Amino acid sequence: MDEASLLAFWGKAQPTSKEGHGYHPLPYHALDVAAVGKVWLDLDPLLAKWFARLLGVPPEQFTPLLSLLLAIHDIGKFAAAFQSKAPDFFPFDVFTGRKPSAYAPRFRHDHAGYRFFQTHFAESFTAWDPQDRYATLPLLGAATGHHGEPPRDQPGRLLDTFERQGLQAARAFCHFAFDLMGKPHPLPDQRAAEHTSTALAGFGTACDWLGSNQQHFNYEAPVRSLADYWPEAQKKARVALRSAGLISAPSAPPVSLAQLLGIDNPTPSALQHWASTVELPDGPLLILLEDETGSGKTEAALLLASRLMAKGEASGVYTALPTMATANALFERLEKCYSTLFRADASPSLALVHGRSHLRSAFRTLNLGTTNKAERYGEEDSASASCSAWLSDDRRKGLLADVGVGTIDQALLSLLPARFQALRAFGLARKALILDEVHAYDAFVSQELERLIEWQAYMGGSCILLSATLPLSVRQRLVNAFRQGIGSYDARISEPGYPLATLVSRDACLAKMATERSNRARRLPVRFLRQATEAIDVVRQAAQAGMAVAYIRNTVDDAIEAHAQLRAQGIDAMLFHARMALIDRFAVENRVLDLFGKNGMAAHRAGMVLVATQVVEQSLDIDFDCMITDLAPIDLIVQRAGRLWRHDRPERKGFPELYVVSPEPVFDASKDWFSSVLPRAQWVYQDHARLWLTAETLQRYGAIDTPADTRSLIESVYSLEAEDRIPEALLSSRMAADGKSSAHRGAANRQVLDPQSGYSAGGPWDDDGMVSTRLQDQPRTTLRLATLREREVVPYASMTPSSRHLSETERWVLSEVQVGAHHASSEIVSSDLVERAALTKEAWGRFDRSKLLLLLKSEGASLAGVVRDGKGNERLVSYSSTFGLAFSKG
Repeated sequence: MDEASLLAFWGKAQPTSKEGHGYHPLPYHALDVAAVGKVWLDLDPLLAKWFARLLGVPPEQFTPLLSLLLAIHDIGKFAAAFQSKAPDFFPFDVFTGRKPSAYAPRFRHDHAGYRFFQTHFAESFTAWDPQDRYATLPLLGAATGHHGEPPRDQPGRLLDTFERQGLQAARAFCHFAFDLMGKPHPLPDQRAAEHTSTALAGFGTACDWLGSNQQHFNYEAPVRSLADYWPEAQKKARVALRSAGLISAPSAPPVSLAQLLGIDNPTPSALQHWASTVELPDGPLLILLEDETGSGKTEAALLLASRLMAKGEASGVYTALPTMATANALFERLEKCYSTLFRADASPSLALVHGRSHLRSAFRTLNLGTTNKAERYGEEDSASASCSAWLSDDRRKGLLADVGVGTIDQALLSLLPARFQALRAFGLARKALILDEVHAYDAFVSQELERLIEWQAYMGGSCILLSATLPLSVRQRLVNAFRQGIGSYDARISEPGYPLATLVSRDACLAKMATERSNRARRLPVRFLRQATEAIDVVRQAAQAGMAVAYIRNTVDDAIEAHAQLRAQGIDAMLFHARMALIDRFAVENRVLDLFGKNGMAAHRAGMVLVATQVVEQSLDIDFDCMITDLAPIDLIVQRAGRLWRHDRPERKGFPELYVVSPEPVFDASKDWFSSVLPRAQWVYQDHARLWLTAETLQRYGAIDTPADTRSLIESVYSLEAEDRIPEALLSSRMAADGKSSAHRGAANRQVLDPQSGYSAGGPWDDDGMVSTRLQDQPRTTLRLATLREREVVPYASMTPSSRHLSETERWVLSEVQVGAHHASSEIVSSDLVERAALTKEAWGRFDRSKLLLLLKSEGASLAGVVRDGKGNERLVSYSSTFGLAFSKG
C-alpha cells in the first residue's frame, strides 16, 4: 500500500481550533509520538543511559528501537473498526464498499494493535528473524498498551475488525517506519525486554500524551511524504518537550549542608556527616537512616540524593510521607531549597503529589488574600510556578517532575493494577526515592512498602529510608525486599546500634553506628496519669503557667470531648483532627504550624493548648513545652515525645516531662485492662498486649533517654523475647493481632503486581480513584457538607468569602469529611432533600456520586443535620470550623 493511501487514515479527529485540517493523519501522529521519544532521549542522556542499562543494549542502538516502537504504538488504528469512530473521515477510498455503521462502537485499538503484532509479526518486520518475535513482543505490548493498562485479547477475528485493507495498511506502515528509524540491532533478549516493558509503557504513555498536544502538533493536511514530515516532527518535539518540562534538569555538584539550609557553617549531625562522605557504589542502593526525631534525617537524605544525582544514578527526588499533612509540611520546606540540587542555570520542576494536591495550591492562594506571595513564601516563586502547566494539570504526571513531594499512596499506585501504573513506575524509578517515617504504617501498607522497595530496585532505582523508631525485625524485612529486587538475597543486618546508617548495594552491606552530638542527648521523665480526667487538670495548670501544651488523644471523639471540657474551664484550646472539612483542616494545619512551628513567637504560644489526634505525630515540625498523650504503642509514644522541647527556646525554664494516660501495667492485668480506662481507643490500637508492654517498659525505665535508649525501648516492646512478659489475659489479643497482621500482609501481596512479570494484564485494571492503597478495617463514608443559599444547595466551603475564585468542583471537594460507615451510612435521611440532592449530584463526577450529600442548617454558632448510622438509626450531627463534625450519642 502506498503512502497516499496510508495518509487517508485519520489518527486524531478532535480539533481544538476551527483553523487547520479536520483530522490529523495517522502516520503523522505516529511520527509525532516517535519524535517525542527520540528527541527526549537525545536531550536527556541520563534517561537514555537508564533505559539502555535496563534493556542491555548500547544507547546509540537503543534509540532506533525505541523510536520504532513508538512509531507503531497506534497500529490498531488502521483497523476499519477504529476508523469508523469518525464517520466523516472514514477512508472510503481504501475500504471500498464498507460503511462505518457496520462496525461495533466498542473497539479498543490498543488491544487490537498488540494482537496484530502477535499474528502478523513476520510480515510486518521482514528484516528481522521470526525468532526475534519472542524478544520484541514484550516491548510491542508495552508500546501498544499506552492507554493506562496492558493490552488484552480483543474478541473476534482481526480480519473482521481490520478488514484486509487495514491489515495491508498496518503492515505497510511498519515497513515505512522501519526504513525511517533504521534497523535496531542488536535486539535485547526476552528477559531484558520483559524487564524493561513497564518502563517503556510509562515512557510511551507520556510521549503519546505530549505527541497528542495540538498546541505543539497541529493537525496537518495529508500532503507531505513521511520522509519530509519526520524531521519536522522532531523540530516540534524539541519545542514541546522543553515547554512541558520533561527534560531532566541538570544536576549540580553534590550540595553541602550549608547550601541546603541556607546558613553559614552549620554543625552537621553524625548522620549528615556520614551522608556527605560515605562512598556510594554504582547501581541501585538501599540506605537506611535511623535517628531521633528532629535530628535532620531529611537533610541527610537530600545530601545523599544530591550525590546520587551528581554521579548520574538518579535524575531527581521523590519523597513519600504517610499523610497529606506531612507531605504539605515538607513541600513548604523544600520550596526554599530544592533548586540547590540542580545547576544554577536550570529550571527544575517541583510538584506536590497527593489526592488533594490541586486543592492545596488553591487553598494557599485563597489563604494569601492580598498578601504578596514573596512575603509569605520567600523570594522564590511558589512551586506551581516552577512546575510546567503540562505536569501540574494532572497528578498522574506529578512523578515526572524533577522533585516530587507526596503521600506514600501516590508511590504505591506505581505497583498496583491502577490505570497509568506504568507512567508512575517510569517516573519514580529514575528518582532517588526517599521514604520517610517507614515505621508508621500498618501491616497492609508495610507489605506494600516492601514491595515498592523491591520494585524500585528491580527498575534500577535507589531508596533512602528514614525512621526514628524502626524495630530490628522490620529493618531486616526492608533489606530483604531490596535484595529481592536486585536479585541478591544474602544480607543480614545484625548491628543494634543507634543512631545507625545502613547502606546495601548489590555487592556489599555496611552498617555504621553514628556518634551523635552530645547536646542532642536528653532524658525525658515519664509521668503516668491513671484517668483521662487527671489529664484535663494537668493541661489547665500548664496553660495557666504560660506553657504551650499538646494533649494527644487516640480517637476523634475523645479529642472533641477533651476540647469541650477545656473550653468549659475557660481554656481557649485549639482542636486538630481528621474529621474536619478539608477547607477547615488546611486552615487549622496552617495555624498549628505558624503557632507551634520553629518560628512561632513566644508571646503568641504562651498558654496555648492544642488538642489533637495522631495527625500531629509524624513529620510536622512543631514544638511544645508540655505534652500529655494517651497510651499508644512505644514507637508512637517516642514520635509524639519528639514534639516536646524540640526547638531551642530561651524563654523555657525547668525541664521537659511527658505525661501518659495509661492504666497501671500490673502483671495480673485483666482482659479489659486497657478498655477500662480508654474505652474508645480499644478499637484504634487493638493489640492490647503491645500497649501493656509499652506501659510496663516506660514504667520500668522511668524516662525516655534519647538517643541512648531508643533502640532498647523499641525492642522491649517488639522483639520476640518481649512477648514472654505479656500477662496471660492479654495473650489472646497478641495472637489475634498476629493473625490479623498476617492476613493483611497476604491481602496486600495479592494485589501488588510482580515486577518480574513485566507489563502484563493479569486481573482487572481500575481507575486510580477505585484502587485502594490502604485497607480499611471498617467501611468509610465520604460526606459532602452543604448549606442552603436562597433555597439552592451550595458546598459548605462557599461560606468562606475568599473561596469565590475557586471552581464549584474545588469547593465541593474542600467540603468533604470522611467518617466510619458505622457513624453515617450513604443513605440520605431528609425526604425533602432527596430530589434536590439528586439534581445536585448530577453535576458531580462519576466517582463522586457515591458520596453522601449532608445538608446542614444554622443552629446557633454551629451547623446541624441528620444522618442515618450503620444500624439504620437517625443521628443528629453538628459541625463547626472549630470542632469539626460531631455525632450525638446513639
